[in-house]
Amino acid sequence: MKDAKGHGSDPRGGAHATGVDKIGRPFWGTNPAENLQRAQDWFQKAGYKSVIGGTKAVAAYDPLTNKMHLNANAKFWQDPASHTADESEVRGRLNPYGNPKKDKDTPLFFTGRFISANDPEHMMNHEVAHAMYRAPEKFADPSHRAVAREEVSGRASHSPDEFVAEVHAGMKAGRTYSDNVMQMFKQYAVPRKR
Repeated sequence: MKDAKGHGSDPRGGAHATGVDKIGRPFWGTNPAENLQRAQDWFQKAGYKSVIGGTKAVAAYDPLTNKMHLNANAKFWQDPASHTADESEVRGRLNPYGNPKKDKDTPLFFTGRFISANDPEHMMNHEVAHAMYRAPEKFADPSHRAVAREEVSGRASHSPDEFVAEVHAGMKAGRTYSDNVMQMFKQYAVPRKR
């Protein structure tokens, strides 16, 4: 099944037999080992080394080593296209960042998308944004958290660092944002020196 941009899981072969779709992007199938290899190749083309292990998340950027860490045990790798479509769907859900003991401003539940784009490459673009930018730990204005949640994603409302990564990943997938979101992005996205 493909989306409007021609991305998705289609095991029929053709251009997909090479692991790259007709517009030069990786084809994400349902073989976790192949998907992990495609992710490593993607990061390498983007200029980052990647290693398997070192994170409980699907993937994580380590600023000390400038490497991307991939979790081979994450369910994401079984079918990145389906997983991404589910996480970007607009619906009510439990917010994994909503821990009232740690952060009273993050809601336990929210209505909306958890990630900013229905694109299997979202996760990789999100991690590259962590490599490209650093951001302060807290939102400068309490209203920014609500803007991040309502206009970008649930994940973006967790912190300025997640907000920057989510906006970057969304833009890479073709999303456009309001002037307010873009102003916040400029405020929080501090380029890292490589």
